[in-house]
Amino acid sequence: MKRDILKSIMATLARLHKAGGFGIQSPTDFSFANDVINGKGEYYAYEELARAGKGLEGEKTNKMLFRLCNFIQPDIIITYKDTDKTATTYMHEACRHAQCICMTETNATIAAQIENKKALIHFSSIASAEEIDNAMRQMPAMIAEGSALIVENIDDKEKKNIWKKLKQQDCTCKTFDLYDIGIVLTGNDTIKKHYKLLF
Repeated sequence: MKRDILKSIMATLARLHKAGGFGIQSPTDFSFANDVINGKGEYYAYEELARAGKGLEGEKTNKMLFRLCNFIQPDIIITYKDTDKTATTYMHEACRHAQCICMTETNATIAAQIENKKALIHFSSIASAEEIDNAMRQMPAMIAEGSALIVENIDDKEKKNIWKKLKQQDCTCKTFDLYDIGIVLTGNDTIKKHYKLLF
């Protein structure tokens, strides 16, 4: 618990100058950073999810996942190692028409599931660097434009290299580094944009 508080303080101090989307020139990206990632509005589902016992642990992250899924409106939601299904519940509540798949196997393949579909892929904090790397090798040729990937614990020693690789993928259009969470948006833009934000 103390470690988490210390980590949060360090993240805040390191990113204080990035608060409120400071330094983002694109109006679209500025809006995404402030309204989706750091959105302060209350959604109808927050109260329902809280009543169902969801959202006490990691509530801030889960609400952000809800807003992200609401924004993306994916055809399919794939989660890796979401053991208590809380994150999955938040995302599916934001986009009920989306098919949900929870991956538990280290060598699980996603190519068939995401082909030509707008996907939101979430790697939880306990998903290993190996699992993320395996999924990445399948993705570029399959993942549709407008998809999103979320990787938790990108400040972890092993996952730092994975995050660097993700930023360089051909399908990557924009990345948002929230210190311990990374968000990748896919697209065909020739110029990649990488942002660091206070979350």
